[in-house]
Amino acid sequence: MYVALDLDVVEPSQLDVFMPEPGGLALGEIEQLLASFPRPVGAGFTGLVASERNEAALTRFGHALGL
Repeated sequence: MYVALDLDVVEPSQLDVFMPEPGGLALGEIEQLLASFPRPVGAGFTGLVASERNEAALTRFGHALGL
């Protein structure tokens, strides 16, 4: 399995995304969802703009996937 996730679905106050959409998912909700998947062979995350706070979230998501 390969996970591809467009992070524009995240609540804009929690990440710096390309196309913010109010009322999105919280980081914790995405982490829980990712942790429920079997360990993938890889993952791709799109929709982010360059920022330091995004780096920490990507690390959390990778850990949730077991990567």
